Amino acid sequence: MLVAIPARGQSITLPLADGDRGTEQTIQYIRQLVDQGVKDPTINHTAINIVRSVPAHDDLAEVRAIYNWVRANVRFVKDIADKETLRPAGVILDVRAGDCDDINAILLPALLGTIGYRTRVVTIASNPAAPELFSHVYCEVLVSGQWIALDAARPGAVFGRAPDHYSRKRIWSLSNAAFQDVSMGRLGFDWGALADVIAKGSQAASGVITSLRLPQAALTQATVTPSNQVALTYGSADQKTQQYLLYGGLGLLAVLLMTSLRKG
Repeated sequence: MLVAIPARGQSITLPLADGDRGTEQTIQYIRQLVDQGVKDPTINHTAINIVRSVPAHDDLAEVRAIYNWVRANVRFVKDIADKETLRPAGVILDVRAGDCDDINAILLPALLGTIGYRTRVVTIASNPAAPELFSHVYCEVLVSGQWIALDAARPGAVFGRAPDHYSRKRIWSLSNAAFQDVSMGRLGFDWGALADVIAKGSQAASGVITSLRLPQAALTQATVTPSNQVALTYGSADQKTQQYLLYGGLGLLAVLLMTSLRKG
């Protein structure tokens, strides 16, 4: 069951399907609550007052100010026992409390959206006991062409850092019904991110090869295959040169991968 708490009046209980269908129903209702929130004068007034403390036209500073305010002023509380509960942004402000749905998927997008920032929500399956079921949600905000993760509803949350461990991940639009599943490995590793690292490593390796003035045919191609493995195609260089390139390339990719994991 989904318990919706309107801005005024008694709670509304709605039927909720199991699994992904239930998550989709919840996101549909979240979209309505966010749209309601960005139009709420109280939400708009609150967001404007929060960002008065930072310089105008500094988008990142405004987003950080709103995130920090929510972290400092809104307490995480669990849902009603055995009920998925959603509160409008105005109600969350009144009670200064909510769970991840309320704080991350409704209040933060409403506060940011009411002063012009585009947001989306991300659901993840982070419970090892139920690796197929989405169990946590946070939002992302678009700043200067980059999506920044905002999770203010979990222990140790940090601005710009998404949860590290999950087995499934789905990104949901807040403006329409679109969503995108992110390719994941068995241990919750984001292989899409690894592909980006490999691509950057290939470019860096190409620059190193050029600077060393190796024969152009020594390394003719470095690509990412659909299976996310590095495919190296060699030309007419001798075997020893090929070995140097292979070992050096693998070492470079390992360094880039470790750097990416530390940043993540």
